[in-house]
Amino acid sequence: MGHVRRTSEVRRTLGVARSLSFVYNTGAHHMCSVCRWESGSGGGGTMLPSAILGLINNAALLLALGVLYDLPGFSRPRGRRSLQEAATGLALGGICVAVMLNPWRFAPGVVFDTRSVVLALSGLFFGLFPTAVAALVAAAFRLAVGGAGALTGVIVIVVSGAIGVLWPRVRRRAAHEMHRRELYLFGVVVHVAMLLCMFTLPWPLPLQVLPVIALPVMLIYPLATALMGWLLANRERRRRAEANRHAALDALRVSEARFHELFARMGSGVAVYEPLPDGSDFIIRDLNDAALRITGVKREDAIGRPVTEVFPGIRDFGLLDVFRRVWETGAPERHAAGRYVDDRLAFWAENQVYKLPSGEIVAVFDDITERRQAEAALRESEAQLRAVFHSSADLITIADIETGVYLDVNDGFLQATGYARDEIIGKTGDDLRLWCDPDRRREVVRRLAEGEAVRNEEVWFRKKDGTEFVGLLTAEIIHLAGRACLLCVVRDITERKRAEQALLNGEQRYQTLAESSPVGIFRADADGHTTYVNPAWSQISGMGAQDALANGWLQQVHPDDRDRIVAGWQEAVDKGARSETEYRFVRPNGSVAWVMGRAVPETDSEGRVVGWVGTIVDITERRQMEEALRRRNEELDILNRLGLALAQTLDLSRVAEIARDHVSRLVDAPVFGISLYDAEARTLSAGFMWSDGVALDVSQFPPLTIPQELGEDVRGRARAILTGEPEVVESLAEAAARATDGVHHIGPPGDTRDAQCAVYVPMVVEGRVVGLLEAQSYRPRAYSERDVSLLHTVANQIGLAIQNARLFRQVQERAADLERSLAEVRRAEQALRESEARFRGLVESMDDVIFTLDTEGRHTGVFGRWLETYGTPPEVYLGKTAREVLGPEAAPVHEEANARALAGQHVVYEWSAPGADGMLYFQTSLSPLRGPDGQVVGIVGVGRDITALKRAEQALRESEQRYRSLVNLSPDGILVHRYGEVLFANAAAAALFGAEDPQALVGRQTLDFIAPEFREMVWERIRRGQEEREPQPLIEEKLLRLDGTEFYADVCAVPIEWEGAPAVQVIIRDSTERKQMEERLLQAQKMEVVGRLAGGIAHDFNNILTAMTGYATFALEALPPGDPVRADVEQVIQSAQRAANLTRQLLLFSRRQIIEQRVINLNDLILDLDKMLRRLIGEDVELVAILGEGLARVKADPGQIEQVIVNLAVNARDAMPDGGKLILETANAALDAE
Repeated sequence: MGHVRRTSEVRRTLGVARSLSFVYNTGAHHMCSVCRWESGSGGGGTMLPSAILGLINNAALLLALGVLYDLPGFSRPRGRRSLQEAATGLALGGICVAVMLNPWRFAPGVVFDTRSVVLALSGLFFGLFPTAVAALVAAAFRLAVGGAGALTGVIVIVVSGAIGVLWPRVRRRAAHEMHRRELYLFGVVVHVAMLLCMFTLPWPLPLQVLPVIALPVMLIYPLATALMGWLLANRERRRRAEANRHAALDALRVSEARFHELFARMGSGVAVYEPLPDGSDFIIRDLNDAALRITGVKREDAIGRPVTEVFPGIRDFGLLDVFRRVWETGAPERHAAGRYVDDRLAFWAENQVYKLPSGEIVAVFDDITERRQAEAALRESEAQLRAVFHSSADLITIADIETGVYLDVNDGFLQATGYARDEIIGKTGDDLRLWCDPDRRREVVRRLAEGEAVRNEEVWFRKKDGTEFVGLLTAEIIHLAGRACLLCVVRDITERKRAEQALLNGEQRYQTLAESSPVGIFRADADGHTTYVNPAWSQISGMGAQDALANGWLQQVHPDDRDRIVAGWQEAVDKGARSETEYRFVRPNGSVAWVMGRAVPETDSEGRVVGWVGTIVDITERRQMEEALRRRNEELDILNRLGLALAQTLDLSRVAEIARDHVSRLVDAPVFGISLYDAEARTLSAGFMWSDGVALDVSQFPPLTIPQELGEDVRGRARAILTGEPEVVESLAEAAARATDGVHHIGPPGDTRDAQCAVYVPMVVEGRVVGLLEAQSYRPRAYSERDVSLLHTVANQIGLAIQNARLFRQVQERAADLERSLAEVRRAEQALRESEARFRGLVESMDDVIFTLDTEGRHTGVFGRWLETYGTPPEVYLGKTAREVLGPEAAPVHEEANARALAGQHVVYEWSAPGADGMLYFQTSLSPLRGPDGQVVGIVGVGRDITALKRAEQALRESEQRYRSLVNLSPDGILVHRYGEVLFANAAAAALFGAEDPQALVGRQTLDFIAPEFREMVWERIRRGQEEREPQPLIEEKLLRLDGTEFYADVCAVPIEWEGAPAVQVIIRDSTERKQMEERLLQAQKMEVVGRLAGGIAHDFNNILTAMTGYATFALEALPPGDPVRADVEQVIQSAQRAANLTRQLLLFSRRQIIEQRVINLNDLILDLDKMLRRLIGEDVELVAILGEGLARVKADPGQIEQVIVNLAVNARDAMPDGGKLILETANAALDAE
């Protein structure tokens, strides 16, 4: 292909040369005729040589510009102006001066040359600044020459350069991408402009010049421009292709090194095997460091040997069969944990085996010996502890610390309380009322969580038969299977307390106890009138003791609770029964305290009620927690109902009304609206607006045009659209004054109320913002972060429903337009069936399981891919209850959740079940399913396997330990800093900076380790990483060690969380050795590029010389002997031959010229080189040639011999800076065998 392409280029070049020759001959003849008509002289005889010399100037110009364009330092400058651009401009100006020194003179002071071609292509390929420099040089020289055409010459210089600079900007195409036709068109435009500039000559000189030069210029100069531009464009395309190839090779080397480093440093053992052709054995091809460490073998003892020789126990281990199956099927396979044993080593391991595309087998394995030993020790310890647990006489319980569900109890507990084990496990203390004071358990949990010890504290408990007993409680928080549990050990001291109580007789002791009790205590007479309250009672209620006597305490009871409390208390007094109720006190400072009030009657020996003793306990905190939980459940119920309601309609107005109804239940939104965003038109239009439930005319709200970019002054609705994040406006009055915010008050006509604040939440569907949820409140700062989070949760769901409704409306409108067409109706019905199938497929493809239950808890429907995953058909569940499917032990938690859902609650709970690989964990969400009358007719539930999540939590803790080890052992320096202050450093970082210990770096500023010239840039990277949380890419920086020495390193940084606060992790790798290698590689690449450049230029220029030599030879043959032009043509041929010799030398330099040996005379060759050598060595060196007589001929490549002589002459000249004599002598010499 390269030969075909080169031949094609030669043919194209010969064709261009033939056209140029014809143009020059024709143009010269025309010019001669015009000159004879103007001057009446024989000047036309000089036109043809001038035209030929013009072609030579063009060819020389093509070569000079081509060489300049590809030499290092003379390609088109990029970036800001520099000395390189100035040097390029000066070189181009020099070329202009060179061609202006050999012009075609029309008249004194009126000359023509190819400077327009030079400057036009300079602007096209080199840009503005170099072209401006070249134009200044050319203009200065033209003004120095002077004459009538000096001003016109300067104008031509400026216009040609300007057209070259503006052309790629107007065409919006780089110069190297232009086709030859466009380059020719460019040459035509430039030289038409040049001809128009002739009208600036003194009158009537333009009328004399244009008829003579117009046709030759338009025939020759555009072709010369196109030919030279095509050569420069070819050079640029080849240079770019070469650069891309080198970049790809560099990336490939970096990738290979990265994967090799990853393989070597993997914590797991990795082995690569090559199967024998029959698969009977596998040859070990590679082992990473971890594999050598685990197996204890040496690399040289294993590589290249069969695996059965190195590991003879592999057959009994079962891994060899796995290798064969993976090799045959190509499917990855996991080899379960097992114990490998041979004469040399024994360890537990588990393997994962893969097949590479090359056919090799890879085994990744880990040594799990220590883990298996730990598991065995753990099982033994567990058995011992369980024996102690069940044999203890104390009451011992283990319960989940968050839910309070009992996980295990010992036999002593069952005997003391009268419960059976299955009545306890899975229940909470509140369910069984085991704790007489449920708040006491919460207090114990709180104290333990705060690090306080709970030892031998008296707590009252209740048995199964209702009797109470007191025990000494010792409690601790323990962790079982990754979950926090509460361990309680209780020693029954009821009998001891009774004995102690018998000693506490007398009113004084009771009074002292009551006065010092932290529990509010009161006494009342038989009629229920209060006779005494202790200080704790007054503190809890906020009421003085005297004010509370009789029925005064009722004045402090919350008005909403007062009637209920009076009726309940009177009923207890009338019946003489125990009283227990919750109510509220309104304290004088306005705060509300929730209390649990209990009262029991005091009786005499005959059983008559003689008074009442009671207590109140402050349960405000518990009620607040219950209220928060109720609110959360209510929000979840609203979100669930919202999702169900949106799923049941495709009417856009109904979707908007559903959104309004549910959002108003979540947040304070008396003013609510939905705006729709048109991304193509970039306009936000009001779709639906309500104020206090009244729909408003949306036409009164003009559309908002969204700006293209997010500026600092863009806020409100516009900012929410551009960022895709919620935007809270605290002051609507200020925001409405800014037009860019797009904020307006929403309200019916005549409404004088002003909304104070607003929140705008974008609705995002498939990554695109489709509109906004807008809510305004008459209260200031009405929207908390929780409110914004809730709205953010529902916004996308509402946006999806709106999008579906809009699509559905479009379908409806389309169906209405095509209602008369039965075929279209059938297609619409088919689309509807496909939509139903998609929705059904969506449900059935979900990884979760979706099910429905009737009011008896029986499954009426089961859907989802979960069934396929666990291999369970729906028939296993349909028509059955949880007890029938899961068994009586696992059923209670499901039955209790079903009961709550049937009661109208939204229930979310977790449960577990044993599986083949251990315990499986699930989360189930239940919602009541209501009929048209609003009554609960069943349950809809969603089940999800959260086993991976639970296991991931455990893996996360293990990963943290692995990461710490990786950081400490990393060969790269790792620093963690916050705003430049070092918080952590590993050992490698200490070594890099010359510190004896990593702690020597902690507390220091990172800028202390940065060279001064890099500090400003590094500080900006620190700021972006710390404040904007952006990863900082890998760059090279100059760093300072503690002793002040400098070194280069590759540095990258990523934002992290360190001890609960934002920080930045920096990874540092010493790049000193790599820079040295890069410099050597760069030098080698430069030499390679220079060689290829020289070869490419020589080939292209040789094609031009071939055409010139050929047509000059034709012209010479056509001229009669004695013709004055014949000498000029012969000079052209000799110059072309010398240029051809030069191209052969260039090709030889690039190693692309085929050596052409022939018999030559060295004396003749030196004589031919005489002129060139004298110009080469300069005037200060005298050249003396001593040519031997009778010199024998030699067989050699003339170009190579010329190159040798030129190199010797250049070296000799460089050795004589002050001048001297260079002697070239030839003689016959006889050489011996050595």
